[in-house]
Amino acid sequence: MNAHAVQSWRNSPDPSAMKLRRSCLVTACFATSILGSSPVVHSQAGIYQGRHLPEFDQDLFLGVKFAPKPVRFAPAELVKDSPTTYHNATQYGIDCKGYGSDTNTLVAANWTKLGEDCLHLNIVKPRTDETSLPVLLWIYGGGWQQGATSDPR
Repeated sequence: MNAHAVQSWRNSPDPSAMKLRRSCLVTACFATSILGSSPVVHSQAGIYQGRHLPEFDQDLFLGVKFAPKPVRFAPAELVKDSPTTYHNATQYGIDCKGYGSDTNTLVAANWTKLGEDCLHLNIVKPRTDETSLPVLLWIYGGGWQQGATSDPR
């Protein structure tokens, strides 16, 4: 579109052009408000974009990989540092295959997916600039049977 076409589109009294302009403006405002509230953390491990949970005023970083896909019967290795790599941390990770009593129920309800590439953790923090906050570490998979970062309970 050239400059003249853009100017005549802006000044057009045509109702369909006005509706289009209005919907573009609403979409831009909605996208800005969503993107503006998303927390982003820059670290040696990478750039992580999470989600904000306004009900509790918390920032969530979900499905953060702490190790690559495991090789059977070999010790896990930590993920290598990559400070310029972008990571979408807005969705839960994959549930490890196991013998949990309700794993099939969670999969059937579409709460989780099963797979071998399942070494993830979730980080939940209050939305604050305060430093030196206490940390709670919860290890999922009690008794080597069930539990996952994607378990909704």
